[in-house]
Parts: sequence; structure tokens; C-alpha cells
Amino acid sequence: MLIAPRLKPAHPRLGELFAAAGIIPGELIEQSLSVAKSSRMPLGRVLVMSGHLTVRELDGALKVQQMRQQGRVGCEKSRELIQVVRAQGITIDEALSQQSWERAYAKPYNQLGKILLASDVVSERIIAEASARHAETGAALGRLLVEEYLLPKSMLVDALNALVLIRDGQLTRLEAVQALQKSVRLQRTLNDVLEIPCQSDPNKMRFGEILYAAGIVTQEQVLDALEESLERKTVLGSILSQGGHLPPRVVESTLQLQKMVEDGIIRSHKAIELLRLVVQLDEPLEDILTELERLRQVIKFLCASGVVSEEYLEEVSGAAVDLDESVVLDLYARGIIYPEMVTKGAHCLTLHHNGYLTVDQASQAVRIAVEKNIEPAQALREVNFNTSESEEKPAA
Repeated sequence: MLIAPRLKPAHPRLGELFAAAGIIPGELIEQSLSVAKSSRMPLGRVLVMSGHLTVRELDGALKVQQMRQQGRVGCEKSRELIQVVRAQGITIDEALSQQSWERAYAKPYNQLGKILLASDVVSERIIAEASARHAETGAALGRLLVEEYLLPKSMLVDALNALVLIRDGQLTRLEAVQALQKSVRLQRTLNDVLEIPCQSDPNKMRFGEILYAAGIVTQEQVLDALEESLERKTVLGSILSQGGHLPPRVVESTLQLQKMVEDGIIRSHKAIELLRLVVQLDEPLEDILTELERLRQVIKFLCASGVVSEEYLEEVSGAAVDLDESVVLDLYARGIIYPEMVTKGAHCLTLHHNGYLTVDQASQAVRIAVEKNIEPAQALREVNFNTSESEEKPAA
């Protein structure tokens, strides 16, 4: 009678993995196997209870064993992973992410390509082909991947944001890779995975966010420039200027407004409106701020004089006392105020401020000037105010 030989398992047992990695000597494995058999406990539990293994190391080895059975890793990779978990005191998932990044970092791709590859967002073949087209055409790698439907735009945004967080020291490479992997696995955004509030801090706006919110550049232009700025380790504004998307005045104004928001001087929505004015009027930010303050005072005077009804103002702003930049622009857009009216109001208000007219006289004059479409000087004569005398002698 022939006795069939005992077959060696197709996949390594747990003890063999530890011995091959040099984590636990073979003799100790044999002793622990005897204890496990007599106590009817799993080998891993015996090793943990005896202090030769941590729970983290056991969990890592069990996952490596599963990966070996699935054919996802070979002998050498198995040993490396178990050794990294022991040496660095990290989990197996962290070890996998770290090795993915190290492998990707050695590749000849740009920063975006490397983090996409390390996070298993797209395959290396796709990254390699897109990188070749990127080098040939100069088009941004992210744009190529999105336009060819190889990468969702939302994932491009997440990958670039992850690189920004790495650059700013808010995430390590390992943490960024793990977060992107988790976002893919759970089909959630990077902000959701990192538990970043949907509504950003009103006192913090990135350079590109202000420009995009103001409608000065498109999202595609911001993403392209951000990818290049991260690769060249330079500021976003410099890239956008070189690309012809922004004149120097807009770059300077955006930086000023960004600082004003951070310092709590203005809110983000006001910064956006001001930047729109810089572009529309093609004037320096300082001049616009000065002119807007003067314009607000004139409009308040026109409202107090009854030239502009509070009903109109409330319809636009929701509050008669709120006269920010968006309200001023809307009043102009609707034709509720117009340059000639403002000029007349400014003239009468100046006479009042200089002491030549009382506030009632100035209000009466501007009402007549606007209603009859005449000059303020003529309006003053109609109500028996001597303009020349008024301008020479302040009102009592």
C-alpha cells in the first residue's frame, strides 16, 4: 500500500511568514506552535500573549497572508511589509501606502502623476502614456487625463488639494496617499475623508479661489496653473501671469485682498466684489476703495434726501443701511442710480460738508436738480439760495 506524501501548503503559514521576515526565530515559532496546540489557541494569539508580537504586527501578517493567497504579493514583498510594520511601528495599511509612494516617487512623472499612481487612482500605463503626451504637447497632465475621461475632474481637484496640503505641511505624503485611497474606496471627496468642513473659513481664501469666484479665470485655468506651480515650486500668481491670464495689477490686487481677508479687515464675499471692480474699471485697488467710500456716502445722502427711495434700496440689498460693493454695482446695473445723479449728489454734499449749506438745503437742492434734470447751481437759485454767496460764506 502506497502512502501519499504530505503536501506542503500552497501558501505560507503564519509562523513561516514571521520566520522568513526574521521577526521571530524558528525555534520560538515551534515552541509557540506546541503551546497553541495544547491550549487550542491560534498561533497568533499565543505570540501576542507571550509578548513576542503586537496586535498591530499580527493584523499586518494576517493581511499579508491573505494577499499572498490572492497572488497580490510575492515572497520578497511579504517579508518587506512585515519588516516595515515591525521596524517603523506602523500599520500594514500605512506600510502599503508608504511603499506605493516610494515606488511612485522613483518614477519619472511630475508630482501629480506620482500621487495619482501611489494612490492607485489610475494605472501606471495610463500615467505613462499621459505623461508622454504632456511632455510632447506641454498640456497639463491633469487636463489630459480629464479630457480623455481617464480621471474624474473631482479626483483631479482632490489630488491637487492633497499636494497643496503636503506643500503647506498639513499632511505628510503618507497621510495624503492614504486619504486619497480612502476617498476612492468610499467614493467620497478628500474634504469628507479629512473631515474638512464644506464651508471654508471665511477669513481664509486661496489665491486661485478668489480669482475663480470673481469669474476672472476658469477652474481649468486654475487647475492647470496649480499643477505647474506645484511642480516648479513657485506661486500660482506667477504661473497665471506668465500664461497671459492675469495682468500684474490683478495679481497684486488679489494678493492684497487675500491679506485683507486673512487679517479680518474684509470678508471673502467683499474681496470677490472688489476684485471684480479692479478688473472692470481697470483701476488700482487703493483708488477703488477710496472712490467706493465716497460713493457710499453720496448714495446714503441721496437716500436721505428722498432721491433714491428706501424701497429700491431694500429690494437690492435687503437692508437700507447695507451698502457694500455688490449693492452699489447692482444699483448702477438697475439704473436706480446713474453717474449724473451721483455727480449732482456729490456736489450738494460737498457744499454741506464745507459749511455752505445746511443738510436740509443740500437735500432740497439735489432733489430739484435730479427731478428737473438741471444743474445744482440752478436748483439752488430756484429755492432762493444764492450760490455765489453760499460758496463764499458758510451756512450758520
